[in-house]
Amino acid sequence: MRPNIQPNPDDRKAMFLIFTSLGCLSWITAIFISILVLRFIDTASIADGEIIHRNNTGAHVKVRYTTASGNMIEYHQNSAVGYKIGHKVKVLYDPENPYNASTNAPGALWFKSTIIALIGTGFILGAYGEWKQYKRLKS
Repeated sequence: MRPNIQPNPDDRKAMFLIFTSLGCLSWITAIFISILVLRFIDTASIADGEIIHRNNTGAHVKVRYTTASGNMIEYHQNSAVGYKIGHKVKVLYDPENPYNASTNAPGALWFKSTIIALIGTGFILGAYGEWKQYKRLKS
């Protein structure tokens, strides 16, 4: 026979606080990354580029472009964009560090901050569920 174990409301309250903290931390991180992306976009130069290599999914690619000063740059990029070899792309790059570059696709620029914000939303929804359980157990 199983013992009758009553759920502890304080456990639910603790989980609510943990999930809320993780959700807020995720959102703050997503906002911080978004600010960095906006600053990068604001100061970046634009060049025409081409996809010269890709993995099977196309999410990990090697891009080649030429800077305004005539230097040919190749860099690896991870993104949520399914590129094909030979695909022509616009490249945003830091003129002072041309290896700091990204294609101008929303998936390439905003994937990280979007995923982190979605994870934060999941934690906040979990916190809401824990709070409802806490209130139910307290009453």
